[in-house]
Amino acid sequence: MSNAEKNHEMTVEEFVAELKRLKEQNEDLLDKATEKLADLEDNEPDSDGVKYERWQDKCDAQQCLIEAIEERLDKINSYLEEYDTSEV
Repeated sequence: MSNAEKNHEMTVEEFVAELKRLKEQNEDLLDKATEKLADLEDNEPDSDGVKYERWQDKCDAQQCLIEAIEERLDKINSYLEEYDTSEV
């Protein structure tokens, strides 16, 4: 192992602290993404034409973003369950 690799090793406590920071950050992102989707849905255009298709594409993209954030949060939570012993 090189010196650079040794210098970048984390303790379990540092790892858990980083996971908690990432969890909070992703929860904020999820809230914002959910609010944006709600705003989009509140401003649905007439159901025909290019404007509607663009609106639908934006809603679909926002839903994909929400799902990706939720998946990331699930992964973070599973790591926290495994490594965070402070709440045991």
